[in-house]
Amino acid sequence: MLARQLTLTFETPRRLGLAEFAVGEANRAAVEAIVHWPHWPSPVMLLVGEEASGKSNLAAILAAASGSPVLSAATVDWHRLAADHAGETLIVEDLGEGIDEAGLFHAINAVTAGGGRLLLTSRTPPADWRLMLADLASRLRAATPVTIGAPDDRLMEELLGKLFVDRQTVVDPQVIRFIAQRIERTFVAARATVERLDSVALARKAAITKPFASEVLFGDSSGEPLLPGIDPPEQ
Repeated sequence: MLARQLTLTFETPRRLGLAEFAVGEANRAAVEAIVHWPHWPSPVMLLVGEEASGKSNLAAILAAASGSPVLSAATVDWHRLAADHAGETLIVEDLGEGIDEAGLFHAINAVTAGGGRLLLTSRTPPADWRLMLADLASRLRAATPVTIGAPDDRLMEELLGKLFVDRQTVVDPQVIRFIAQRIERTFVAARATVERLDSVALARKAAITKPFASEVLFGDSSGEPLLPGIDPPEQ
């Protein structure tokens, strides 16, 4: 038996821009919020969505439009941020339980008092953060909430197609539909599926067809799935 070819893994470039963003009912409100910046219902926009749902892509699109940096909640100096950028548009990602509550409260006050805008992203809503500072909880309740929901069938197909294109892998639309109908309807499952299929296809120098996808995703004849959230097809 011939040994499988060693596959070199390179960082896949992400195509950022609304023209390349897969849009469906699940994320339409989030896309429209970015498009309508800075004319938001309130100065603070809170974007909530699961891992791989496109929050970072939307944050990058807003950063390009507004000239603002994208900062991480884990490393940002809230007090310095408020002092140096009051009144500007600021973008901070990955908020959640354990944040510097006083710092975030101070930053929200400084940004909004100066007429600025603040985009915050998180995988979970503030109600799950176990906040101790009542004033901060009040400020976040006054923010405009935008939630990215679970993708429907159409969005899953578009998302899988975009992910394959990003990896410069050509897959027939009928194969993409076949895959979309058989995996868990989550953004994480879509990303993991494309990464798995593309990696194995490169190693085998094989095209991604329906039989290939079925074998790779659902394992051997026992039907054991190789990826979490992927169920074998019904017999």
